[in-house]
Parts: sequence; structure tokens; C-alpha cells
Amino acid sequence: MKNSPAAVLELEIDCSSVPVDISIPLNFPPLVSCFGIRSMFDEPILSISEGASVNCSKLMITPHAHGTHTECISHISKCETNMSTVQYGAHSLALLIRCEISNRSETNETCPRNSKAIDRVITRNSIEYVMQKYENLKTHINAIMIRTYASDLQFPIDFTNTNPAYFTKEAMSLISEWSDHVLVDLPSIDREDDGGELLAHKAFFNNNTNKLVTELCRFPDSLDEGLYMLTMSLPRWNTDAVPTQPLVSRVKRMSNCIFCKIIQGTIPSFKIYENELTYAFMDIQPLSMGHILVIPKTHAQFFHEVPDENLQDLLPVAKKIASVFHKKGAYNILQNNGRLANQAVDHVHFHIIPKNSEEDGLGVRWNSMKPNMEDLKKLADEIQSKIPA
Repeated sequence: MKNSPAAVLELEIDCSSVPVDISIPLNFPPLVSCFGIRSMFDEPILSISEGASVNCSKLMITPHAHGTHTECISHISKCETNMSTVQYGAHSLALLIRCEISNRSETNETCPRNSKAIDRVITRNSIEYVMQKYENLKTHINAIMIRTYASDLQFPIDFTNTNPAYFTKEAMSLISEWSDHVLVDLPSIDREDDGGELLAHKAFFNNNTNKLVTELCRFPDSLDEGLYMLTMSLPRWNTDAVPTQPLVSRVKRMSNCIFCKIIQGTIPSFKIYENELTYAFMDIQPLSMGHILVIPKTHAQFFHEVPDENLQDLLPVAKKIASVFHKKGAYNILQNNGRLANQAVDHVHFHIIPKNSEEDGLGVRWNSMKPNMEDLKKLADEIQSKIPA
């Protein structure tokens, strides 16, 4: 696991809940097949049903083709490292994300020479878009779990000749910068038939003998994006890949957030209003006298991450407080997301700022643009298509 001398991340694990199994088990016959490798058998050597005192079987499996498996650098190189020598901790902090899949024709990122325009690819840009909000956790994250399927897989399934989605070289280079272990629900991080280039594998391993790739995971719909404790015990086989059973447990970040501490009462505040879901208090560095902050009690860094239940309560509370200032004159309601948008505290908050005169309160610089109407229409259609159902 990574060590960060700069900061300690405190996490809370819900030990009362059962960890979620994200593996596809090795069944006979197999639940999943890949690369045309369909043969897998369980051959009895001894059988109770045939009069023996015990059951004993000879198994034939191919980890790469028949279920969730973890592979090391010897999968793509002649190095002496194998799954019996690779160094790996049984517990690690993992981040589960879901990335947008593009057509090959929509990106200039590096793909195999035999790739087609209709290939489905996961790009560096799509991963960066999701990962940017976790930048402050980069030194703590040991594994990245990437979900590409919209819903649970239906078994049995044969991926042979289906050309599933794959990662660009740049995408996997970024993942390699973040973690030593990547887990995906695809048969391979590379194209099914890539002419032997293995661009994604080479970009991820990058000659590091302790990096791991786990493929053919199954991420149930119940797993949301976020942090998990990943538990894995790797069989010590002298081979390039082994069957594995990753288990994940949801973790909560024990907050160093100043607003969370205000809610908890460990930092004093001039409270204006409080109920089960919402807290409002005076800003101690106000833009005008009466400047109030209204916050959800559930920690969320960005507005789009706040649970609907909290928003349904927070906005009516803000409305009640704003009505006080309406009787006195004008007011602004402000909500910022991200450093570029002047968010100073990483906990969603609404400013209610009285505007008592031209001199005090919020000053707004409104630099209007004059966009082309066709460009504006195109952008509107693009945004509309990306709004979740």
C-alpha cells in the first residue's frame, strides 16, 4: 500500500455488512468464455457416488478465459516474476469509477494499428473527467476499479469474437500513475485481437514487477462510485495469472472537513437554523453583515453529489432564511463548485449574502460572450444528451 508522509487518511469501514463479491466464479461448465477457449472440465479421480470414501477431482482451467483472474507482468514479458513472487497486500483502498465509452473514431489517442473506427474505447480524457474530483486522494488509492457495463452481466456469456471495449495506451498510462492494481469487468484491457501489440498492458505495467491487472470482474448494480476496502488473497502459483475472488466493503472518509466539525459541535459557530438534514450558521468572514452559510449535514464536495433527500430539505431552509433579508432589501444566493469556481471549503454550501448597499455584499463581474447560435444549439443538444435519466 502507498505511504503518504504528507497526510493521513482516516477511514471508517462498516464491519456489520457483508463484503460484496465482485468475482465471476469458476463454474463447470464455465459461466464465461473468452478468446475461443471454451474447454474447462472437472474430471473425477475418486467419487463417493461410485463407491469411494471421498470425492477428488482433476481440474482443467484457463484463468485468463474462464472467470475473474489476476495477472502480473510475466503475462506479457520473459521476466522471472510470477504470481508466487509478486508483492501485494491483502487489503487496499480501492476507488470504483465508471467511465464513458467512445468510438475509436472520436479520439486521437493511441490504439492498435488494426483498430477499427467502430471500436469502443475508454480514453484518458474520459478517465480524467471522472478522476479529477479524487485528486486529493491520489496518494492514498492503491487500486482502481473500472466498471464499463451498464448493468449486471447475464450468464453464461461468451466474449469470443465480440471485440469488447478496451483502453487506449494513454488511458492505461494514467491509471498506472494512480495505482498499482487495476480491476475491470472486461476480458482484457487490450483489444481482443490487437496483433500482439498489448499497448494497454505495457502502458500499465511499465516494467513494474509489482503491478497487477484483474480482469473479468463483476460489479453489481448495488455498488456506487466511491471508495472501498478491497480484500484479496492471491494463490501463490508459479504462473502469470491466477483465479481470484476480490471482495469489497464500502468505507466512509472520516472527515477533516471544517463544516462537518461545525455540524458535530467540535468547532463553535453562530447557529441560525438546524434540523435533521440541514445546518445554517453565520459566516465569520462575511461579505456583508448577516452573511449566512446553509449546508447539508451529509458531506459532499460537489453539488451534484448531494443526496436528493438533503437538497429537498436544504432549499426550503435557504428560502426561509432568505425571506428575512427580502424584507430589508436585496440579497444574493451563491453556490460554488471546485477551486476554479472559488469554492474554498470542500463541503457543499450555499451563501446567503445581504446586499445592503452598492459597497457591501457580493460584487459580480459579468463578462458576457456572444456565441454563434449554431454552436450554442450544438452544445445544448450535447448537454441534454448527457443528463442522467
